[in-house]
Amino acid sequence: MTKLTPFEVLGLAHDASPTEVKARWHDIAKAQHPDHGGSPDEFMRLRVAYNEAYEAALLALCPECGGSGAVTVYGGFTHAQLPCPECDGGGRKY
Repeated sequence: MTKLTPFEVLGLAHDASPTEVKARWHDIAKAQHPDHGGSPDEFMRLRVAYNEAYEAALLALCPECGGSGAVTVYGGFTHAQLPCPECDGGGRKY
């Protein structure tokens, strides 16, 4: 049996955003919370997966600039570095 990633445990794609991870967690918490009849052990497993997935989503590098925060534009002989439009120059995916 292979170990599931935190994203797989939550039923999310590996490139899910922090907003998607948080929304999925709220859905799971409503349905699986021990106060609502869920298993405490299963809820804790899901909580750990949420924490790991949320942190990974927050730390994901921007796919456009690779985390540098800048893109290089070549126009003839002109070379300029501009803030990445995908991450607004922050270097993080979201």
